[in-house]
Amino acid sequence: MLYCLPSRDAASRFLCQLMDFCRVSTHSHKNTLPKLTFRSMPTLCTYVMTVDSGLAPNPYWDWCTLAVCTPNRQSARLSAGDWIAGVLKDHDQWRLVYTMRVAERIHMDAYFRDERFVKKKPDLRGTWQQRCGDNFYSLNPDGIWVQHKNVFHIGKEFLKKDTRRPHVFVSSDYWYFGRNAPLVPIEFHSMLGGRGIRVSHPPQLVQKFLLWVQSGYSPGIHGLPTHNPEIEDVPTAAPSTHTCGVRRAAPATKSGDDGVGNSAYKRPSCRQ
Repeated sequence: MLYCLPSRDAASRFLCQLMDFCRVSTHSHKNTLPKLTFRSMPTLCTYVMTVDSGLAPNPYWDWCTLAVCTPNRQSARLSAGDWIAGVLKDHDQWRLVYTMRVAERIHMDAYFRDERFVKKKPDLRGTWQQRCGDNFYSLNPDGIWVQHKNVFHIGKEFLKKDTRRPHVFVSSDYWYFGRNAPLVPIEFHSMLGGRGIRVSHPPQLVQKFLLWVQSGYSPGIHGLPTHNPEIEDVPTAAPSTHTCGVRRAAPATKSGDDGVGNSAYKRPSCRQ
């Protein structure tokens, strides 16, 4: 067994970090070298979005949150450091609507009462960003879920579906492209498609996918929601100058066509 002792030597510190990141599994066979396996490789949860209205995900007010969508309803077992990626089908190709590194997974009632997410509560008299807030469920003193006023999820059917597995994924490190969603390279298509969430991906492919996102685009908001009817007529040709009320981000330049990439999308209803 190896132990790492305190040292000022840079090489020793690197070795300590490497041994902490990797686990050595020895084999009983003779003349067989130890095999290094990753212990802390993050999980990537991928799923196909049906609607991108600004509700799920909700990338505004300094946080990207996912509260009422497929990964929530399927109780995705994700922890801090794991990733979520949502895609839309574009004919025979895929477009990356967003990806986020999970910072927290919190209970929906705690999310409602957390002061950090007050601006996520829908303001029906506010701007379109304020109206599409995703923070509209709480528990009353009797432990019964209450659905507060909102734009998209109205009625008992949504209340039951959204609160069955009441946890919210929160991120401060995210890439939201919306209607400027770039084409996903073919090498990653095997991780996409199907019903529900997918989390069993080859670690090497996950690593390459995250590298593609992080090295190709700056974090932040790169475009407007694809399917929000309140902003259908808003121009989308200059995402670099539109901050969506959060933070300015460099424009997406790897969309695979003219840099906008929304001409092929159909515009379904905003209900998710």
